[in-house]
Amino acid sequence: QLLEARPPPLSAAYRDLFAPLLMPAMWERRANVPALSRLLRAYVRKGGEVVAPSLPQVLGIFQKLVASKATENDGCALLGALYEATPLPALAPFTQEVCRICLTRWQHNRTRKYAHALLGAFSLIVAVHADGGGLLVEAMDGLHPGTFQGFFSGVWLEHARTLGGAAERRVGALALARLGCETPAFAAQEPLMALWPRLVETAVALLAHTDADADAAANGEEELPDIGGEGEGVGYAAAYAKLHHAAERPSTACADVDAERTLSLGVQRACAAMPGRLMPALQQHAAQAAPGAPSLVLQHLSAMLQRAGIDPATLQ
Repeated sequence: QLLEARPPPLSAAYRDLFAPLLMPAMWERRANVPALSRLLRAYVRKGGEVVAPSLPQVLGIFQKLVASKATENDGCALLGALYEATPLPALAPFTQEVCRICLTRWQHNRTRKYAHALLGAFSLIVAVHADGGGLLVEAMDGLHPGTFQGFFSGVWLEHARTLGGAAERRVGALALARLGCETPAFAAQEPLMALWPRLVETAVALLAHTDADADAAANGEEELPDIGGEGEGVGYAAAYAKLHHAAERPSTACADVDAERTLSLGVQRACAAMPGRLMPALQQHAAQAAPGAPSLVLQHLSAMLQRAGIDPATLQ
């Protein structure tokens, strides 16, 4: 908490503490993981110049954490902090392997909890960096052609609407807007552009907070991690106690970006680039989703466009 509140650069004392934090022995007991991962995220955000030379070791810790159901949230949070605070060129060489690790884990643990943690990290890649969307598409498709399309359709769009928390929903909507309207690698693939109506629908739902499921997901009981390890049930063992008044502050990534305006301007540009295609497809999708009833998605989108100074009637 002290490091989180401290302005950069790091003092010599904090610099000296960083190397021991990367030692594998420090991460062997699960009870240590919540506090250690929070401390490591603070180093990533406050001391990038210290972390940069040790990126492979930090990513190794991410790989270890995401491999376990008890610590996968901490792993995804660390991944998100890395892509939020580190220049993209430094992480680009590792991104395809990061995607392989995350998707392999998804094959063995298809839970909404992990989906939300994973989308939180991936959304930061796209929302924070101008080239983040293209990097993510190319990294996944580099594993196997069409991988990103399958993940985007079956995981991203399925689970994004139930993201909880204002910051997570704002970043999630901003990431979708930038993927669908500002990412050439996305626009170049016909199967991805076929998902554009669902993308816009999901982004609008995130910004308008129209899904009751999101509140249920955010307000549901917290799944407590198994903080013990094998053999730790005998005798005395350390345990992690979360302090209510020392909670980690929500990420301020892209806090100065108006996600609603970004989406509105992006929709306008995308429709101008493909006249007569995208807006009719969105209208058709909305009509199929609610036959014979006014579309809430189109109503919310129309209001957002008007607030951005765009006449919805001009979008064809």
